[in-house]
Amino acid sequence: SADIFAETEFVRLVQAGAEAGDYTSAAAYLRGMPPNLLEAEVCSLILNEPGEIEPRERRILASVLDFAQSELSAGRNFELIQGFLGLFLRIQADVLLMDAELKSRSLRLSSQVSQRWRQLDHLFQETSCMLNLFTNLQ
Repeated sequence: SADIFAETEFVRLVQAGAEAGDYTSAAAYLRGMPPNLLEAEVCSLILNEPGEIEPRERRILASVLDFAQSELSAGRNFELIQGFLGLFLRIQADVLLMDAELKSRSLRLSSQVSQRWRQLDHLFQETSCMLNLFTNLQ
């Protein structure tokens, strides 16, 4: 059953990106996906009964998590990855928490997302202070 999904363009690009160490094509494809197609792709990652995960599906889910982590580490596509992760986690959270390896990857990714948000908050605070300074100078 995982073979059906493994041949989708998104998964192919994520897996190719993992091998090449460059997810540019996967991110571009994700950016161009209509929301209904994206949701169908994420839903189809696991085609078995709840509680069952095949090794191939585990590898696909791990590759998707690695894709998100790589994009965040590189400081690219933050909004895109945030939106994707919201959908991905809403649909696949139970499966990710059930598997020790995927849970560990998810927790590392969560930590990275939190760190990025703290960095953005810091930049917003600096910008706000600068705006207040310039406003008061006039």
